[in-house]
Amino acid sequence: MTWLEPGIIQLMIEGDDFEVDLEVNIQMHEDVLDMAGRKPFKLLTDGGDSYGNFTKEAREYATNAVEFNTTRIRSAMITKNSADVLLVNSYLRTAGKNVSRSFTDRDEALKWLREDS
Repeated sequence: MTWLEPGIIQLMIEGDDFEVDLEVNIQMHEDVLDMAGRKPFKLLTDGGDSYGNFTKEAREYATNAVEFNTTRIRSAMITKNSADVLLVNSYLRTAGKNVSRSFTDRDEALKWLREDS
């Protein structure tokens, strides 16, 4: 995890296939909040060529994590799979998370993150 530019934290997920469970998701949220000094931030998550899965508990936590969700201004997720983009964006709309979107193109994700919210 690094500062990509002022206000935007980049989280790279490396490795082959991965699964994020509740415990790992809580720790990732805490690490991002600590890096941001618990002040407003934007987040770019890049899954690279990995295929990942968030457990049901991890997804529910992410949806309801009050401090993270009120501090995060926007969140863009990059995936190489167009079907994943459709699935993730559909889930985010259903969960009422209009501040998060999934992309296949890094430049588009950064452009969206840099927009005023």
